[in-house]
Amino acid sequence: MRLLKNYAKKLVLLVIAIIFWILIWHFYARKVDSSIFLPTPKETLKALLVLVRKKTFWRIVVTSLKRILTGFILAVVSGIVLAAISAFNFVIRILLEPFMKLVKSVPVASFTILILLWIHSEELSVVISFFMVLPVIYINVLQGFENVDCDMIEMAKVYQVSKAKIIRFLYVPAVDPAFFSACRIGIGLCFKSGIAAEVIGLPVRSIGSELYKAKLYLMTDELFAWTIVIICMSVLFENVCIVLLRVISRRIKNVSVKNVRGIIQAPPSGVEAKNQPHQINELDVVEISKFYDHQCVLQDISFQVKGGEVFCVMGESGIGKTTLMKIIMGIVKPDFGHVVFQNENSILTAAFQEDRLLKNADIYTNLYFAMKDDKNFNQKIPLIDCHLKQAGLEGLGRKRVEELSGGMLRRVSIIRAVITNPDILILDEALNGMDQATKELMIAYIKMYCSDKIVIMVTHHIEEAKKMGAKIFRIGE
Repeated sequence: MRLLKNYAKKLVLLVIAIIFWILIWHFYARKVDSSIFLPTPKETLKALLVLVRKKTFWRIVVTSLKRILTGFILAVVSGIVLAAISAFNFVIRILLEPFMKLVKSVPVASFTILILLWIHSEELSVVISFFMVLPVIYINVLQGFENVDCDMIEMAKVYQVSKAKIIRFLYVPAVDPAFFSACRIGIGLCFKSGIAAEVIGLPVRSIGSELYKAKLYLMTDELFAWTIVIICMSVLFENVCIVLLRVISRRIKNVSVKNVRGIIQAPPSGVEAKNQPHQINELDVVEISKFYDHQCVLQDISFQVKGGEVFCVMGESGIGKTTLMKIIMGIVKPDFGHVVFQNENSILTAAFQEDRLLKNADIYTNLYFAMKDDKNFNQKIPLIDCHLKQAGLEGLGRKRVEELSGGMLRRVSIIRAVITNPDILILDEALNGMDQATKELMIAYIKMYCSDKIVIMVTHHIEEAKKMGAKIFRIGE
């Protein structure tokens, strides 16, 4: 309802603004008092009505629109593809940079005359629209790729998320705002440059040739009428394009979830709620050392953790606890030493210091993103709801992450790590930001599902380690 009111308010303000400028136009037209130089709004409206009644009017409009939109669509597709390639290939990016700057800087008239030497005037507006919009799409989409959260990429790597999901849930949302902005700018450029190309090339049955005729025979009212047609076409297409993009964007950012009942009997609690146990696993950290700028962060760190054990790493802030966790996760390479997994196919998940959640998505989508076995996801909703209930988040599956409190975000992060049924679970200060009651709830939840797993946790609070039944390992002692 609030969105509807805001939309109605904007619409009213827009109408008032249009009326204001029409009145300004009327005032100056009456002052000039010459329809050849500046026709009144009434004279322009009459000319527009005459045009609309002509049999050739709609054919001309459709023909010009088809050419311009063809150039726009080609520019959008090419811009996205080239930006994606440039984002991951530095050489291609360097090669394309001077070309894009050249196309962006060359005046439309100069470019149009040059292109007209090589192609027929019928295709001129397609080519010009394409080249005028291409740099706008390319530059904005490339910037969007650069805005992808590196922490989220790290998280996806740890969870072994598929490339398709990474593109859908990380790259598309990052590119979205820049792409929307590029489309808005590009559509206006597309129509202006496309019509300008038609005025120069004068293809048969085009708005550009009609504008030229109106100017040649001093039919200024008709010239204004055609200009209004161009503006209406541009605004209409822009709005249609943006609405379609928003609909597609919403569907991409969130996984479709249907209400499913009785397909999976979700375990209520306790032993019945535990996942199927894995083989007894073992993890060995062997003489790990790490340096940053010749400064030693970790030195000769060694320990062993077996399946069913909880191992707690403690130490002062900045001593290298998170770096050690990242080495175990495979995000950071040690300078010396190595990590040995008894089972090379071990599944490792983590609840990081930061929440590292998809901000524009709901809880269901965040859990779907991390799941490797995501087939028939809708049938797993009862089981997911069971996990949410046990973590005190009952009924919040469709709640968007940006609407959750800090403690709720931490719980979702832990659920995401647990629900994937890992062999090794890393908790890097995962209980921070929770009140005491919530901490105890989540400790019970973790112990319920991970009593047979390797759990490595980092905390500053000895009470948390004791309640988890953890072995204490202190770095720097």
